[in-house]
Amino acid sequence: METKTYIIVFFNPNINIEHLNRWIVYSPYVLSYWNYLPLTYFIKSTANVNELRIHFEPVLGLNNFLIAEVNTHNISGRLPPEAWPWFTQTVFPPKPPPPNTQVTPSSGGFFNRLLDVPFDRKP
Repeated sequence: METKTYIIVFFNPNINIEHLNRWIVYSPYVLSYWNYLPLTYFIKSTANVNELRIHFEPVLGLNNFLIAEVNTHNISGRLPPEAWPWFTQTVFPPKPPPPNTQVTPSSGGFFNRLLDVPFDRKP
């Protein structure tokens, strides 16, 4: 499968950025990510744009967001020098293990803590 670069841009005044970062870091769909601009993420993935939309809806909500493929050989802008090499990166370091994988009866379960979706759920 071909690795592609996507941009994710969103507007959600109620989003918890820590939760979003955790979602991205431990996502099986994200090989690598870049976040030098507020409310903008670039990700490397082998998934297609529709799979990514479905994957990110639980954390971004049904609010305004956009996911689009990026041509990394035709980009320009004003960013710190260390931001640019990521766009042509093809080798990705292994992902870290999820935090605190111990599950106890009172913890609510592993997935509740790992994903901890930042919007209210009605019982």
